[in-house]
Amino acid sequence: SALATSCSRWVALLLLMYSSGNEVRKCWPRELAPSFTPARVKEFMGFAVFMICRGVLENLGWQINAIFAVTFGTSQLAANNCMGQAILLLNSALVGFNAGTGTRVAHHCVQDDLQGFQAVRKVATVIMLVWSTLVMALFLVGQEHVGMVFSDDQKVWSLTGELCVLVGLMYFVMTFFFLSMAVLNGTGRPGAILAAF
Repeated sequence: SALATSCSRWVALLLLMYSSGNEVRKCWPRELAPSFTPARVKEFMGFAVFMICRGVLENLGWQINAIFAVTFGTSQLAANNCMGQAILLLNSALVGFNAGTGTRVAHHCVQDDLQGFQAVRKVATVIMLVWSTLVMALFLVGQEHVGMVFSDDQKVWSLTGELCVLVGLMYFVMTFFFLSMAVLNGTGRPGAILAAF
């Protein structure tokens, strides 16, 4: 869940701080003390609440999809799970592109560097479109074989093949969604992100 992911990241940060040595740990509170103003804490918490809501809505979408798949039968559920796992695996690339693009966009926005921002957006668009075109082609060309990766049931193969065209096209369209989310994340617009989900 989004809450578990947030907690695990905070634990990882604390472990990193602890393992970095006494000298680094001693200077952290002094360095960070001026940053903890009520206005900044309020802004951070507002952003965090929006991001948690975004994660909850995203996970809720997967759960609703699974509920509908169960009502169709076991082979349909297996095909749904196959494609769901494939999408999650392939989405890890889009999530990575999203995070990298959002970080670079934020950097250029803080520097008031419009040219840098536009360059990042163009590079990210090209890379993400090339990647999603390859994935879409994989689904469209290999639709008869995708199900074989996940199951030995020929009915699941057939159902997965039927979904491949839809999933391939959807993956390509999702690239624009992830690119938009990266720009919104980088420019600090949590309300727009929540509305998009």
